[in-house]
Amino acid sequence: MLLSNLQSHNQFFDQYLDLLISEERKKENPQTDGLEEIKRKHKDEVRMLMDAIKNKFQKKIQLEDVPKYHAELLQLNHFGPVFKQMLEKAESIRVKYPPKIKTIPIVSTNKLVNKLVDFWN
Repeated sequence: MLLSNLQSHNQFFDQYLDLLISEERKKENPQTDGLEEIKRKHKDEVRMLMDAIKNKFQKKIQLEDVPKYHAELLQLNHFGPVFKQMLEKAESIRVKYPPKIKTIPIVSTNKLVNKLVDFWN
């Protein structure tokens, strides 16, 4: 249902942009670059949404990928500085009010748990 709605919306919007572009080309000094950029971005966004819907939003992240995603979050145009500020504030609070327990011994035979413990130490 969601996928078919997205496809019909995409088809309508593509036709609408094609109409605007064709009307703009009829003018003496056509300016179609902006409209074509909107169409390109829209196609990319729809493609990403359709892929996400088909994959049911289930992307498995490996533990080794966490630092990469952390770096990508901090580089986002609008929210990267917000994330960075939040992390800096959390770190300043941690320094100002250190935890009472310095280490918690974790004994596990689970490899994932051991990897997580190693990663955060």
